[in-house]
Amino acid sequence: MNVIYKTCFLIIFYFIFISCNEKKEVVENTKISFEKIKYDFGEIPAKKNISIVFRFLNSGNKPLIIKNVETSCGCTVPKWEKEKIMQNEVSEIEVYIDPTTRGKFYSSVVVHYNGDDSPQKLMIEGEVEYLSLLE
Repeated sequence: MNVIYKTCFLIIFYFIFISCNEKKEVVENTKISFEKIKYDFGEIPAKKNISIVFRFLNSGNKPLIIKNVETSCGCTVPKWEKEKIMQNEVSEIEVYIDPTTRGKFYSSVVVHYNGDDSPQKLMIEGEVEYLSLLE
């Protein structure tokens, strides 16, 4: 009887030892890394359309897909590639801005993608100069 207990103990110990030493699976994830997440235009001329390019890297280990890009106002229009961005590949989101009022402006761009930390918020600000009364 004692031999049976010892054999069972050794078998259980062996399986526990083997399971602890198995290589753990690498969890695949998608990660987006922007060069910058905030851009300040400073002062810009009135009645001038402007744009900014937000470059980013797929720093994860599976393909990145931009699902949607939302803006905080109708004067901000995003443009981006709808294709998969592979690991270590660089892509960009171009944002066109047509400020409709004079003075300071703030706009946000929210990037939704297939990553755990989605969405990513980008900020744009600047100041549209006032027209001179002498013009």
